[in-house]
Amino acid sequence: MVSGRVALASLAASALLTTLVAVLPTTAARSVAFASETPTPTASPVSSPSDTPTATMTPTPSPAASPVRSHVEVITLPSTDRGRTSRVVRVYRPAVADSPELPVLYLLHGQYGTPADPFNAGMQGSLDALFSSGVAPFVVAVPDGDSKTRSDDEWGDAADRADLLETFLSRDVLPAVEGANRRDRAHRAVAGFSMGGYAAVFSAQLHAASYGQVVALAGYFHPDDPQGVFPSSAERWAHYPIGRAWALDHTRVLLLDCTRETDPVIRGDIYRMRDALTRAGHPPGTVVTPGSHGWTWVQSLWPRVARFLAEGWAQVR
Repeated sequence: MVSGRVALASLAASALLTTLVAVLPTTAARSVAFASETPTPTASPVSSPSDTPTATMTPTPSPAASPVRSHVEVITLPSTDRGRTSRVVRVYRPAVADSPELPVLYLLHGQYGTPADPFNAGMQGSLDALFSSGVAPFVVAVPDGDSKTRSDDEWGDAADRADLLETFLSRDVLPAVEGANRRDRAHRAVAGFSMGGYAAVFSAQLHAASYGQVVALAGYFHPDDPQGVFPSSAERWAHYPIGRAWALDHTRVLLLDCTRETDPVIRGDIYRMRDALTRAGHPPGTVVTPGSHGWTWVQSLWPRVARFLAEGWAQVR
């Protein structure tokens, strides 16, 4: 009986071993399958501020956060203006190839301003979002118009030759920004805020071959020249946008101002310029929007400005 029980136990053990051998490969295979279905953790893209003064591409948020990757370039140009050896131009470049057909907007800051002002207000992110939504992209170049000799330089060529800002813009900035891909007037626009708005309009009048569109953001349209940049009557007349409204007869014009404008030099001038252009047979776009005089207000206008410019540039494509 003992030998029979041993024999039975031996048979049972053999059967159990056979069962385990049959099961183990299946269990291992299932373990491998589960492992292959588990995604391997990956590092998320790390973004850094894209408003870095560099001529190279800078890291930006992942495509899910911002489909358009732009970069900011800082160009340093020599200057012979009194008290200076150089001036900078800060350039926003969208994430498309540069070409003569990619439009450029030249944006002029106001009194006491710097080329960093629109970038500090958030312009780069606003344009990235607009261009990723389908608005036609363009370059924005913001030159330095500050003077070391006077607080109110009007973006002009001073009679005493201490500052030659009008020449700087037309002779130096345009070729430096555009390089080998020079634009025609149909692919260029000029805009400005406050004193820069005044300068943008007279620049479009005096250099009509350079700019096909102009946008004035809380600008004024008559010489406000307490420091004698334009001392002669001929120079003042040449820089008097209201009086020379006819000089914009082939230029698209958008005039913008804010509801809480308090500067007496600016307040109401948008309507005088509008009326002068209308009498000249070229009524402009004229819009007054909520806000106060400053770059925060300008920042809110990029959708309107970008679409206005895109409409004009679409007509020449």
